[in-house]
Amino acid sequence: MLSAREARAQTQNILLNRYRQPLISFTLNIPGEIKTSPRLLKLFNQGLAAITEKLTDHHVPILKKIEHHAATGDECLLVCQCDAHKLKLWLTATEEEHPLGRLMDIDVLDTDGQKLSRPHPRQCFICGRPAADCARSRRHNAAELTTAIKTLLDKHLQG
Repeated sequence: MLSAREARAQTQNILLNRYRQPLISFTLNIPGEIKTSPRLLKLFNQGLAAITEKLTDHHVPILKKIEHHAATGDECLLVCQCDAHKLKLWLTATEEEHPLGRLMDIDVLDTDGQKLSRPHPRQCFICGRPAADCARSRRHNAAELTTAIKTLLDKHLQG
């Protein structure tokens, strides 16, 4: 996982230096060792479609798109010609509006490579508290998280 994060950061730096435009980094928030599966790939594709739709709705040109699918997880980098703060606002709404948006991690990096913060913290999909607090304190174990994710996926993908 560490080498995958390092490779993603290196690619992000290359794209930011080449295009000098904001960058969207899309992955899934999946705890545990298994980071991809056919069902998770389906979720990833739905998330990518929601991002693309939001960009299209706002007439945002995509200058470069790189997708990577590996055992460490599915990821996509999108270089966009748009104000980074507007992108973050629109894509935070996408995370909040999509039924499985809590499982999506849509980061926006500005032209300096700084990751923009959300206007308000994410909620834990198990207890509703701030997700960062639950993660930091390890309030929920891997089995609880995996069960909750499976339930969310089952409900959405079968419905």
